[in-house]
Amino acid sequence: MDGEPRWPSWRRVGAIVPVGAAYVGAGQEALHALVQWNEGWSWPVALLRAGGWAVAMVLVFAAQRAGWFVPEEEAAARAIVRRALATGELPPDGEPAAWRVRLQGEIDAAAQDRWVVPGIGLLLAVLVAAAAVVLGDPLVGLLAAALAGFVVVPVRWSSGRMARAEQLLARVDAL
Repeated sequence: MDGEPRWPSWRRVGAIVPVGAAYVGAGQEALHALVQWNEGWSWPVALLRAGGWAVAMVLVFAAQRAGWFVPEEEAAARAIVRRALATGELPPDGEPAAWRVRLQGEIDAAAQDRWVVPGIGLLLAVLVAAAAVVLGDPLVGLLAAALAGFVVVPVRWSSGRMARAEQLLARVDAL
């Protein structure tokens, strides 16, 4: 690799926020449509709910980037681990014991993300599909199918992150 992360943080936010917004907006509108089925599906309201979630998530990402949630030292350590995962290179001055702990934490988190994130995505897709059936709306059914199909993306991302962390951990163990 060229030493730069594959996905700078602003691009990750630009990918995660709209996708999350689609799931949240569709899920909230599906719940509303199932509870008050006589009102039908409202695309503008679904977009408004998704937009509200997206704005909130951008603010959370910005606050996280500003260091509001973790101490500065921890944020710096996480940045070093993210860079190592993105570039596939360990810093030459790293302490192997500390790297083992950090990389094992990344492996555990990625393993959990591989089933939690798609599970939630499929749950929301099923909720939207149920709303499509109750409402008899084929366009909502297409949205449910798209949401269900898109769950492969976090599986791939998590699997890749876990594989890179395992490769780096193998290098640390070889030291």
